[in-house]
Amino acid sequence: MTGSADNTPPQNLKRRRLVVLVPGFRGSVRTWQLLIERLSAESEFATADTLWFPYEHGISLFSLRSLNSEARNLAALING
Repeated sequence: MTGSADNTPPQNLKRRRLVVLVPGFRGSVRTWQLLIERLSAESEFATADTLWFPYEHGISLFSLRSLNSEARNLAALING
């Protein structure tokens, strides 16, 4: 879909909710299944408009990658 000539979005576009799951050091999204199930049951998240994005960064205290560079990578994935 495209907007009108003045760059306003079409009126029939729905807002979507993006839930990004990012674990801390030595953590994994795999251990968050119970949390995801509980949040998914909440009325605000229990719609087809909610997109779940588990992001396993794999960074540890001894990684060569920095948190800043990984944050930029995540932002690029989200923004396309």
